Amino acid sequence: TLCLGKMADKEKKKSEIVQLHEELWIVEDSVQFYRMTVPTRMVVIRFPNGNLWIYSPTWLSPTVKAFLDGIGQVSYIVEPNKIHNQTLAEYKLAYPNARFYAPLGLPQRRRDFSFDQVIHDNTQIADWSGLMEHAATKGNSFFSELLFFHHPTKTMIVGDLIENFPPGEAFANGCMENCVASCFGIERRPIASPEHKLYTNDAAAFDQSVATARQWEADMIIICHGKNIDSGARQCFNAVCDELVAISNNRFGCTHSLMAAMGKWQ
Repeated sequence: TLCLGKMADKEKKKSEIVQLHEELWIVEDSVQFYRMTVPTRMVVIRFPNGNLWIYSPTWLSPTVKAFLDGIGQVSYIVEPNKIHNQTLAEYKLAYPNARFYAPLGLPQRRRDFSFDQVIHDNTQIADWSGLMEHAATKGNSFFSELLFFHHPTKTMIVGDLIENFPPGEAFANGCMENCVASCFGIERRPIASPEHKLYTNDAAAFDQSVATARQWEADMIIICHGKNIDSGARQCFNAVCDELVAISNNRFGCTHSLMAAMGKWQ
């Protein structure tokens, strides 16, 4: 990998820009989530025509903006799920001609923002044809998540479906953070996020929605939170999906109803 720079961003946030491939970069940053500081990651892909495709945009510091403007034209901005939405306004201000894409549920959460298109599992986007393939998760009462596969680099890109934190790296140190990491086991191995584990109530619908993604011949999985999966990518993805299906199938009916109600309330 090629590290292109580090800098102090807004307040105490830090970003690191890393090139993984000639046409693929990631930006490492952090975000506040329920008063916890969570590491997060943006994916930047440059298409052959110079247009940039961005997944899960992080804070747009002057350095990050200069980096983006220096490698191509920001054209497509995609949010993975409805809880990834904190930086939309600054990207819209900086790139008014870019197209913004949302998963199901995000337009309802961000009624103050106008998206160009909501992506479903069968949505066709001509500008990405032959370059990007996608799937939209189902069976979760809280959210749907957009998963992508970049054919030229054989890279799968996911938001919260997989988290992979080495011990002690899930959050900044703190009592609440340590309790969350311990309760949900997110520091032991690649595993689905709490939102997926808690609210996936229809195992069959989820399994059907990731059937295509299970067949992607990925060499790497870039995830938004934790260490990327750079070996055994397809096996890892399938194992996480299998475990999520098992968790949902083993849940009592009353628990399904409770989680479904909580997911809609949130």
